[in-house]
Amino acid sequence: MKFPDFVHANRPEPNSEIPNNSSAHATFWDFVVNTPESAHHVLWQMSDRALPRSYRMMEGFGINSFYIQNDEGKRFVAKFVFKPLLGSHSLVWDEAQKLAGHDPDFLRRDLWEAIEQENWPEYSFGAQLISEEEAPNFPIDILDPTKLWPEELVPVTPLGKLVLNRNPTDFFAETEQVAFCPANIVPGIDFTDDPILQGRLFSYLDTQLSRFGGPNFTQIPINRPLVPVHNNQRGGFHQMAIKSGRVAYSNNTICADKPTPSSQLGFVTHPTQVSGPKLRIKPKKFGDYFSQAEVFWNSQSPVEQAHIITAFGFELGMIDPPLRLAVIELLEKVSPDLAHKVARAVGAPYNVFEPKLASSPVFTSLSLLPSLPQPLKTMKVCLLIGNGFVQQQHSLLLSVLTRLGTTPVTITAAPQTVSTQQITASVTPVSSASVQMYYSSLVTAKSTMFDAVCIPGGSGIDVLMGMALARQFVEEAFTHYKPIIALGDGIKLLTGLPDYVARAGLAPTPSKLAPSVMQPRGIVESHGVFTCADVSAIPESELSAAVMTTLSQWRHWDRI
Repeated sequence: MKFPDFVHANRPEPNSEIPNNSSAHATFWDFVVNTPESAHHVLWQMSDRALPRSYRMMEGFGINSFYIQNDEGKRFVAKFVFKPLLGSHSLVWDEAQKLAGHDPDFLRRDLWEAIEQENWPEYSFGAQLISEEEAPNFPIDILDPTKLWPEELVPVTPLGKLVLNRNPTDFFAETEQVAFCPANIVPGIDFTDDPILQGRLFSYLDTQLSRFGGPNFTQIPINRPLVPVHNNQRGGFHQMAIKSGRVAYSNNTICADKPTPSSQLGFVTHPTQVSGPKLRIKPKKFGDYFSQAEVFWNSQSPVEQAHIITAFGFELGMIDPPLRLAVIELLEKVSPDLAHKVARAVGAPYNVFEPKLASSPVFTSLSLLPSLPQPLKTMKVCLLIGNGFVQQQHSLLLSVLTRLGTTPVTITAAPQTVSTQQITASVTPVSSASVQMYYSSLVTAKSTMFDAVCIPGGSGIDVLMGMALARQFVEEAFTHYKPIIALGDGIKLLTGLPDYVARAGLAPTPSKLAPSVMQPRGIVESHGVFTCADVSAIPESELSAAVMTTLSQWRHWDRI
């Protein structure tokens, strides 16, 4: 089993304890080069999938395969899948690196705040099912944990919904002491011969025995079953139950207390037909290390492929040239086109490959780039104001954003420029589930913490135009492809920015990117930069529809 070696290779190097929380070092990539079955994994690790915008917006895939049996006794091999109802979104590389400094707890804070505001994270829960009869002929070895089952080949069957509706009251008692173990299953589910699963069935229990100092960790409230447990097990370190009687074993004839498993409700293993010699070898299909990595690469959009190249460039730029070249040679087996682009990104002296036509299928389920407008619920939108902002425009934006389901947050130029009372007076009442939040100022709030930026007008714009932090805030949001909305005098803050930002949303003159879209009533939208000079001339419903269209893309990749 190579999983422990993978973990050790990814940890800080033992002689220096460097680097922490990073795979950009020699021991990890040396492990990858010498373990070619990791090729599929590292493609995912270098992709946008590794930079989730929120835990509320990332998919969950079961690594291991289980058996599921229905009431008729028919058995299926299953992989479990969680899909966020908010859609899947990612950060960009530069944004993620800056967030690590601005707010290292960004993802945890985002999850905690959403639950506190009753914007409960929801995930559809389902399973991919392959019948026992179909399993031997499936093109992928269904027990290989390094591979996934494309949804185009094995659709997800909906089973239910997961809702996170409260935060822990005591994180140590309810989170730190959780003892997960894949051996804890319910009737109707059984174990396959998945090699990683078989190892985990032993190692997870062994880990908890060591971690908790004994076998009675299942009596801790967070690990305790919801139904009463009746057995004759006694003693052991940290025993919490006080039981009476002479018997501490099963079965017995001394006393009437004879708990036995239920033949109807207890765990039952479904019979499996086995034939042939039992050997300690890998199945032949396990040796296909590169086809799924190739499928993943070819299924990414050009934008996502560019992000993968950037990530490889950063990671490989941190290791020595000989090892860097070895990684590129491994990537050549996935895709010559990928290897060529990575080689160019790191300046490696490598052969120039002619890009080959995609020989593998393309599965849209592997791409994160949305093909349809995405839900706006809990999208975090900044309203950037200075002293002297127009309350009517601020209130209008706040009303529109709240009705669209976003989470608006007002940011002031500096703590002393705009009082909380002034802001509160301009706020349209909203429900407790959409509470208006405030950061003290641009000193503590960064554009990386938000999904979009809105700039209402007023004389306060002159204050913002004179602040480097304000100009940087908007320019950085643009660089990270986020929607930007400016009303009235707020447009002036864009004109003070570099030309490629200002022209993107201000024409009717063509921008460097493409001509702006001049809509009726003076609204201008281009590449996710939306401006409206005369707000009074536009009905609120029309403004709301235009704002929704701009925000619904989340990222405007056409700026690349």
